[in-house]
Amino acid sequence: MRLVHRVICLGALMLALSQSACSGGETESKARTANLPAFSIDLPDGWVTNLPEGMECTAGRCLAGFAPQTQGSRSAVTVSVVPNLGKSLDEIVRESTANMAQFDAAMRPVFQNEKRVEYVGTIKGNDARLIATIDMDKQQVGVLLLVGENDQVRRIVASIRMTNPVLNFAPGADAAAGDGSATGKDAEKGTGAQ
Repeated sequence: MRLVHRVICLGALMLALSQSACSGGETESKARTANLPAFSIDLPDGWVTNLPEGMECTAGRCLAGFAPQTQGSRSAVTVSVVPNLGKSLDEIVRESTANMAQFDAAMRPVFQNEKRVEYVGTIKGNDARLIATIDMDKQQVGVLLLVGENDQVRRIVASIRMTNPVLNFAPGADAAAGDGSATGKDAEKGTGAQ
């Protein structure tokens, strides 16, 4: 399965979450830290967790959506970690760029070395932003999709702590927001400006 296919599936989930409040998953809506095997995230009051039916979250494969419980809310955050299936960096870059263009998604690299690649992008016609990180050594891909960005969503994104620190999203989130970007050393470690 291609990385791009996963990204599009995540996009569909994000858009569905932004259309209405989460109906499945966790009913807890008090402020808390959601600790999943692949990452942790701090959620404010009124936000719920939605795991796709049948999804077993592990440190190497996880997909989870988070959205306000408020009816009609247009905000959501989806975090995923998936294996990259042994593809080379060149294959991932070529496939991602070509296939994302088919879906009016524009991606641009914000960091790349032999161990780590990070992209930021937008999906045309949607108030959505995508950040993807690739750990070449561990053969993992982290994907963050945001819908309806606002201060609350930005605080949630800043709180995400990936189990694999190379997949942390902070450098790309900062660069895409125009707040500067991580230095090469910070991005390589996955720590970036936070």
